[in-house]
Amino acid sequence: MLLLTGFCAVGLAVWIRQSRVRAVVNRLQQQGAQIKFKMGGPDWFHQSTHHFFDTVVMVDASRCDLAPGDLEDIEKLHGLKRLYLTRTDISDDDVVSLSGCEHLQRLSLYGCRNLSKRCIEPLAQLTHLQVLDLHDTRIPPAALAGLGKLPNLTQLVFSPRFYQPPEDAFHQDAFAPLESVPDLQPVGKCFLYGFSADQVDRFLGGDLSRVAELIFRECDYSDQSLARLGSEHLSSIDLQLEDIDSRQLELIDGRNIQQADISGAKDSVSLEQFASWLPEGVQVAFLGEDNASFHYGSTGRWRFRLHDEDPALTEHALNALVEKGLVRLVLGGSDHVQANLESVIRVNPAIRVRLHAEGIRWPQLARATRLRWLDILSCEDAGLQFDRMMELEGLTIRFARSVQTTRETYAQIAKLEHLRSLHVQTANPVGLQEVQPLAELSKLNKLRIENADAEARAFLDSIVNRNQ
Repeated sequence: MLLLTGFCAVGLAVWIRQSRVRAVVNRLQQQGAQIKFKMGGPDWFHQSTHHFFDTVVMVDASRCDLAPGDLEDIEKLHGLKRLYLTRTDISDDDVVSLSGCEHLQRLSLYGCRNLSKRCIEPLAQLTHLQVLDLHDTRIPPAALAGLGKLPNLTQLVFSPRFYQPPEDAFHQDAFAPLESVPDLQPVGKCFLYGFSADQVDRFLGGDLSRVAELIFRECDYSDQSLARLGSEHLSSIDLQLEDIDSRQLELIDGRNIQQADISGAKDSVSLEQFASWLPEGVQVAFLGEDNASFHYGSTGRWRFRLHDEDPALTEHALNALVEKGLVRLVLGGSDHVQANLESVIRVNPAIRVRLHAEGIRWPQLARATRLRWLDILSCEDAGLQFDRMMELEGLTIRFARSVQTTRETYAQIAKLEHLRSLHVQTANPVGLQEVQPLAELSKLNKLRIENADAEARAFLDSIVNRNQ
């Protein structure tokens, strides 16, 4: 009788325990979670009991409609080893519930945007945890240092994004405890703050396959780490305000970098040095007030950018750009436009140039005989001066609203014997008398003069039809 009583007591205890487990499983399944069990014995037994006596080893509630509190009693799943909560609305308090899952080995909290640094302490209690995914959460990168004490952690996926204040950023004291994790996998935009040269080198030696952009601030660099920057096929690196000199810049192989933002904190990299470093294939160079950017391909986005308080274009820099394939040079609204244009005139490259008219000295510009295309913005003077030796094939001029073009304006344009394309933007009426000199241009087959009257338009159309 005692034996029977004991057996019944044990059976009742197992039934109560499994009933509690089943309640948790049912609630999670109603939310759309997928459950996997560890089964022993014949299949018919498990199917007939609906896995009532089986041990839950995996719960995948990724993207399920979980709200704060829905993980209550999850610690009753004593055999749970894998839990996936990707893109759910769980909170820090729910993570506290997980601390009772003593055998948990894999945990994904990717995209759980309600999590903060409060969840790090309960996560650090999961001593059997081997794989943890925390990327795209709101956990400050500095707080991740608390996970370095996990004895069995072999892989950590995380997002060391920019954070304010700086003590919450991914700084050297946050990285140091994590260096014992064999497989650190940063994801997305990574912001490294105040790393030592050794730490930068070790970070770059890890798995960077999921990194979209590397941003460095107040870091130190070894020659080895700079060389690695150019060998990792990174999408983007940001070294603004970093103290990188021209010798160190040469260690970075720009051919494998899709986009780079670089400047020396002590103006230690000049535009001339930067132009010499650029990889082959540059097509467009833009010089602005305090920066220069360089475009490759047809994406329209700059690939390399240099911040420089004095972006002066020397002849050597322009020659270097031309040798690397430069097709178009844009001289932006800068105090250096005139000086930069003088370098263009001296080098006289066969490229396209775009600039604001205030930087133009017409007699000098006429000496740039090999220019292929000229875009002139905000022209406040109709007194153009060209030379018949110029090889311009395209010309675009945008006159200020106050400027009235004259017959002499178009007579000067008519000196450009190689001209194939002409676009004149003017707010004032243009008549036949003014545009008649353009009849001399025998190659002009693309022609647009805004605000030309009907008679002038008919004349311009006849020129195009004749030359096609």
